[in-house]
Amino acid sequence: MTDAKIDKAVFNLLDDLMTKNRDAVEGYSKASSNISDMDMKETLISYAKRREAFAEEWKEEIKELGGEYTKGSSLASSVHRTWMDIASTFTGKENPFILKECLRGELVALKEYEDAAKNDFLPDSSQKIIRKHTEFLEGVIRNLKDKIAYYESVEA
Repeated sequence: MTDAKIDKAVFNLLDDLMTKNRDAVEGYSKASSNISDMDMKETLISYAKRREAFAEEWKEEIKELGGEYTKGSSLASSVHRTWMDIASTFTGKENPFILKECLRGELVALKEYEDAAKNDFLPDSSQKIIRKHTEFLEGVIRNLKDKIAYYESVEA
């Protein structure tokens, strides 16, 4: 594989991770507007801010490596946010559905980060960012699972 192909592969992967973090910002913002538990609302907003910082980190990493990045979000995340809007209308704001959708998104993100970490062609700086973001995602997943279990026990 030539250096140009390696560079393109690196930039494509990092740009995809940046886009997924932007998607998460929009998803958490939407989720926070659909939940009435003020503590959980603040938690979701903090997750959105953290994922926004992650997107900026990837943007800077891509620029540092000499690449270009995209500025949009993915179509799949737009569909997911629309589904959350529709479903929350029917299920009610306190239903753990919203948090289950957040969890589903974070499980997908964690898998994408784990897959990215397996790429030998990534520079050490990118691998370091992946490890840091992965640790955060694992904590969010634990927190969401705990909160979902709490809501389900209250509703039972």
